[in-house]
Amino acid sequence: DRKAKVNLLTKATLLSPMACLVLGRLNDRLSEPEMVRIIGTLKMAGGDINPTSEEAVPPVKAVITRGNMQLLDFFMSLHVFIFVVDSDKRSMLHHIALNPNANSLAIVELLVKRGLDVNAQDCDGNTPLHLALMPFQKDVAKHLMDSGADPKIKNWKGISPEKIVKQDIINFLSHT
Repeated sequence: DRKAKVNLLTKATLLSPMACLVLGRLNDRLSEPEMVRIIGTLKMAGGDINPTSEEAVPPVKAVITRGNMQLLDFFMSLHVFIFVVDSDKRSMLHHIALNPNANSLAIVELLVKRGLDVNAQDCDGNTPLHLALMPFQKDVAKHLMDSGADPKIKNWKGISPEKIVKQDIINFLSHT
């Protein structure tokens, strides 16, 4: 009723109240149900769960990189826009590959099922498969490949996921 600016971005970090909440800047002691209730209240007050062009970390990216399945399911029920690409041309699949967590595989399965491109290339030419192999997330890499990720796509340095795996094997064998 007081016309609070629920989408106002912080000057220093360009984060919305929802993104701050999800990233843990406001919720050190909040339970998941309390977070869902607060996010629902922000949404009802006009808060946008979808990213703005100025926002550094859209709420959905924060949820995905934190591996918060309960909030991701809640966001999906609100029809959050998941086809977000950041200034580095990274999709949400790129971000989960870069930020592994206990729910990485479940999140990748959900994003792929919703239609995210498993072969999308970021500003460096890396696909989600490239990035899943760098901290070596076997289950995520396998699911991406089972979903059509091409292990032969080269990034701008000429490196393919296939080459990353071969180099890892060579490095492993040379250190045993």
